[in-house]
Amino acid sequence: GFTQVSAGSTSPYSESDSDYAMALEQLGADSKPETVAGKLVSIIDHHMHLPNTVQSGLLVVFSELIENIQRHAGDSVVALACAQVYPRRHKLTICVVDTGIGIAASILRGSNHKLIERLHAGESAVRLACDPLATSKPEKHSGYGLYVASELVVRNGGTFRIFSGNEVFTCYRKRWSRRENLATVPDPWNGCWVAMILDLDANISLGDVYVTLPPLPGTEPEDFF
Repeated sequence: GFTQVSAGSTSPYSESDSDYAMALEQLGADSKPETVAGKLVSIIDHHMHLPNTVQSGLLVVFSELIENIQRHAGDSVVALACAQVYPRRHKLTICVVDTGIGIAASILRGSNHKLIERLHAGESAVRLACDPLATSKPEKHSGYGLYVASELVVRNGGTFRIFSGNEVFTCYRKRWSRRENLATVPDPWNGCWVAMILDLDANISLGDVYVTLPPLPGTEPEDFF
């Protein structure tokens, strides 16, 4: 299902074309994450009439993913954001894909020496990207983006997957505990794609995720909230 969604082909559910709606947006260097995210959420809301709390959570997920592409993918990158909503199942699939330099290259070209050391020590680039404060440019960015997006999805009871190079990292919730899986694939993707499935009947709690964030270096926890 994830590969099919990222390729823009068959839906992950066996519903007919009349049972789901799809929103597709091309992303550019001048795209404003909040504007694109708002447009995608409004299309979804038109079909599902989402509660305000769910709309707010989706806005953050979309904005973080789009902003992550603009920060790390490199210049002249082709990127797309796609969302499919399934009203009968109350499920939402999201995929954001780019043809950029990939996560590992972004880390190696950056100035976060601790992150580079961890990568050279054999840690997974895609797994590192989902850690809080994991950014290749710590002097410019917080590193909260993918962590926040993945935590929102997992706490919703959905599934979050990120693919870059030959690594695929998946996290999800099973029986109230977070589960993770890291795999390698024979055919690498030079850029990065992030795909997820969300339950629109469940909460997307921003507050529960924000309280888990470590403070940025040089700040106190209360500076963030």
